[in-house]
Amino acid sequence: MGDRCVGQGALMLLLSALLSLLLATCGSEALVVSARNPKNFIAAADQEEDNLLNKITLTQKNYIQFIKYLIEVPRLPSFTFCLWMKSLNMTNPQPIFSYSRDEKERYARVWISPPGSGADGGADEGEVSGAAHINLRIHEEPVASVPIPDMRVGRWHHTCLHWTSGMDAEQGMWLLFFDGGLRGKAVYSAKGDPEAVLPAGGEVAVGQELTDFDQGLDDGFEGELFGFNLATGPWEGLGKTLYETSYNQCTLRGGGSPPATDGKSTLLVDWAKTPIRAYGGLLVSPAKASCGNF
Repeated sequence: MGDRCVGQGALMLLLSALLSLLLATCGSEALVVSARNPKNFIAAADQEEDNLLNKITLTQKNYIQFIKYLIEVPRLPSFTFCLWMKSLNMTNPQPIFSYSRDEKERYARVWISPPGSGADGGADEGEVSGAAHINLRIHEEPVASVPIPDMRVGRWHHTCLHWTSGMDAEQGMWLLFFDGGLRGKAVYSAKGDPEAVLPAGGEVAVGQELTDFDQGLDDGFEGELFGFNLATGPWEGLGKTLYETSYNQCTLRGGGSPPATDGKSTLLVDWAKTPIRAYGGLLVSPAKASCGNF
């Protein structure tokens, strides 16, 4: 009898340990097929369930939260991404887009530096020192740092960034749009820079810098994200179409993304269809059918 009780006790301890491990794994990582609404979500009364898209909410509490796209990334001489975002905490840097490899090599990253931290998160800069900045680095070289004085906590904003090394266009350049307006642009290479081309085989992440895991939970996006799409190729074509579709049309029905290709470029990440891996127990929920208030 005593041996039986001991055996049952050991079994219960083993089951308890396995359950704890399972809960911890589910809390830190979960596979999401796409941003389309799964069947177990309830669609709003005025929406068709099959066409309802999701938004994601990140708190960076308890676990590091972000999404990573399950795609094979080709060599990138240029790219354009657009998304809607609502930050709920602007006291820390807010990573938006990250392209890196092996959690070590940083190829491209875009983040918001808090108000008062200045350009590229550095010293304050005169009249825009109190503004948040959207920053771009390529191969860890500062490329752009644009003041956005009208960015507000708790409000949905739209941003769209294009960058090209110039190897598939006439010149190297970048463009930044915010809430429907061009906020910054520059030509930095007249003939293109082959060393600036982003290599293939990296990982695309949103909401966290994949090389910053050793810096704690502060450097992660806190808020809501919707409609991230990433295109390859020059601006004149799918890049511009992506911007116009994402902001001006803001369509939730019918996929919510532009055509997959224009012959010169490709839609690499489609918010409605591209599989993702979600980390840290972030919340995936139905988006409202209201442009700019998801």
